[in-house]
Amino acid sequence: MDLLVQYSVLLVVTPGLMDLRGDVYGAMGYRLTKALHLGLTQPRFRTRYNLVNIATAYVVSTVASIILCVIGYTLSLLSRLGSPDPLSLLFLALLSTIIVFIVLTPITTMAIIHLFNRGRDPSSFVAAIVTGIGDFATPFVLITTAYLHGAFPWVVKLLVVALLTSICIILAIYVSRSGGLKDLVENLYSSIIASTGSSMGGFILASRVSFISENPELLGVIPAFNAVIGASMGYLGSVLNIDIHIGYE
Repeated sequence: MDLLVQYSVLLVVTPGLMDLRGDVYGAMGYRLTKALHLGLTQPRFRTRYNLVNIATAYVVSTVASIILCVIGYTLSLLSRLGSPDPLSLLFLALLSTIIVFIVLTPITTMAIIHLFNRGRDPSSFVAAIVTGIGDFATPFVLITTAYLHGAFPWVVKLLVVALLTSICIILAIYVSRSGGLKDLVENLYSSIIASTGSSMGGFILASRVSFISENPELLGVIPAFNAVIGASMGYLGSVLNIDIHIGYE
């Protein structure tokens, strides 16, 4: 709570980043599930389809994280919320994003392939995997890096931001040349819209940080409630999407 009072902007950025995990990795998982059902890829980890799919997830995560930082910092200036400097905020968001990406991407991909090979429909488990791991890892990693960011000089922060952004640009070019631009654009604008909405909800919390500090249990209840809604609606959308593509509906 002391950290959130000092940097209230984290209450704006964190819900957006948590929502972004579901938007990005849920979409990544459902794309792979659909491709497996349609026979567009093999149920193996090292395939060209997975490489493009994973690259798409990285690009969307990075671009949307940068936009969330811009939104959060702008709101912090307009409402006088506590915030680190813009470079530090970008450093925190992008570093936490890449850490969650490294953890969540192989788990999501391998779990879907394993379930498919066992004759199970992975759709039922994608939302559970993504929300369960992503909603835990995002605030944990972000708050941990927020505690440690003061130990890094601005040069290191700048190099990290520049490196992760450069990787994003290279992968965006690769996805475009591999024919995945349509999925990238669709996933990007839907993720930006959804995560921005979550950040607006976080802004309401940040504007009432004293109330939150007196009722900290809300910080546990609200993300869980959001995860339940996201998981159930994500499953509903995925099943309907696959049924339409294979001709059941």
